[in-house]
Amino acid sequence: MGTHEAPSAAEKFLDRIRPKRRRSGRVTEDADFIKMMFRMIRALEERTKARPENLLQVAAVVQRMNEIINVAIADNAARYAVNPYSAASMGECARALGISDPSASGRRKIGNRIIAEREAAQGVTRISRTGREYQVSADTAREEAIIERAAEAAEVAFVDFLARRRAA
Repeated sequence: MGTHEAPSAAEKFLDRIRPKRRRSGRVTEDADFIKMMFRMIRALEERTKARPENLLQVAAVVQRMNEIINVAIADNAARYAVNPYSAASMGECARALGISDPSASGRRKIGNRIIAEREAAQGVTRISRTGREYQVSADTAREEAIIERAAEAAEVAFVDFLARRRAA
């Protein structure tokens, strides 16, 4: 038998909630993730300035981004109702955002509707690529369909611009 003691319950709990380290040993914190998103948004802006036919796809991304706050408020409110130690209350979310409780309640209702729509559309397909299994959720398929429709609409809306670009 080795001289190592079994980890305590507290150590096991901390191992579960600590951010997982990548192979390089670097931990991706939320602030790093948000910084990456800002870099991607700046790059998307540059691409859209150069290719205005991306405007409709950007509008779809903006709509999806706008859903985040509503879904987060709804999810936190639901988890808080079950266990106040597991999430922020709706009122705490409202204060953090600088909005009133009734406004947060409205956002919670919208978030609950979005969550219900996503759950209704749920259905996971497993696909294998290079020996690995990936899950393609209904959300992913829905988002790809939105992007495709936006790209098709852009070809119609920007037909003159695209013809000028091709001619140049």
